[in-house]
Amino acid sequence: LQGGGAVASVIFSWIGDAIPTEKRNRAMSMPAMAVGITSTIALIGGPLLIKVISVEQMFLICAIFSAVTACYIAFFIPYEATPEPSRFSLQECFTAMKGPGLSPLYLSGLIMNYNLVAVFFILPQLISKHMTREDLWLFFGPSVIVGMVVMRLATKAADAGRTKTMLLGSYALILLAGLLFMADSVLAIFAASILFFSSYMTQVTLLPATITKLVGADARGTVIGAYNALTNCGGFFGGIVTGLLWGLAPALSCGAMLLVSLYGAFVLWASFKESMAQKTHSKEQSDTA
Repeated sequence: LQGGGAVASVIFSWIGDAIPTEKRNRAMSMPAMAVGITSTIALIGGPLLIKVISVEQMFLICAIFSAVTACYIAFFIPYEATPEPSRFSLQECFTAMKGPGLSPLYLSGLIMNYNLVAVFFILPQLISKHMTREDLWLFFGPSVIVGMVVMRLATKAADAGRTKTMLLGSYALILLAGLLFMADSVLAIFAASILFFSSYMTQVTLLPATITKLVGADARGTVIGAYNALTNCGGFFGGIVTGLLWGLAPALSCGAMLLVSLYGAFVLWASFKESMAQKTHSKEQSDTA
C-alpha cells in the first residue's frame, strides 16, 4: 500500500513536470482512466477469481505485475537530467503543503475517495436485492465507460479555462447520485452508478492536475504526495464510516455521502469565490496605479 501511494505521487508529479500547462488536464486523464478501468476490473474480477485461485495467488499476480512495471520503467523510459541531491526538511514540506488554494483541493481528494469506497460498499449491497453479485459488471462496466467519456469532455472544458465549473459540476453529480441510491429501483441505482463514476472520473483527473498548476516543480512531488496521503485517508474513513452506518440503517450511509459531498462543494465554491475576489481586487489596484 505504501508503494502504491508513492507511485501515484511520482506519476502525477512526473506528468506535471513533463506536460505543458495547457495540455496537463488531458494528460492527467490517461492515468485516471487506467485507475478507473483497473479498479472496476478488480471489483468485478475478484469474486470470480477467488473461485479458481487463492488470495495468496492473487497477491503473487500483483507482485508479478509490479515487477514487470518496474523493469519497464528501469529499462525503457529515458532518464532526465540527474537532480541535485537535497536534504529532507519536514518544515519545508509543511510550508509547501500550505500553499494558497491547496486546502480545498486536499479536502476534495479526501471526500472523493471516501465516496468511492462508500459506493464500492453500498452498490453491491443494493444490487444483491435484485440480482446476483456476479452481475456487478452490468452496472460498473457501462458506468465506467460513460464516466470516461464525461471525463474526457470535462478535461477539454478545463483546458479551455472552465476547471472550476467542471469540479463544482462533479459535486452536483455526486449529490444527485446519493439521492438516487436511496431509491429501491434497479433503474435508479443504475443511473446513480453512472452519475457517480462520471463525477469520480472527472475529479480524479482534475484535482491533481489543478494542484500541479498551483505549485512549482521543486515542491510538486511533496504536495502531490500529501494529496495522495489524504485521498487514502478518505478511502479508510469511507469504509469504516459507511460500514458502521449501514449496520445502523442503510439510508444513513447514503446520507453521509450527501453531507460530506455538500460540505466539500461548499468549501470549494467558497475558495473559488475568494480567489476571484482577490483577482478582482488586484486588478482594481493595478488599474488605479
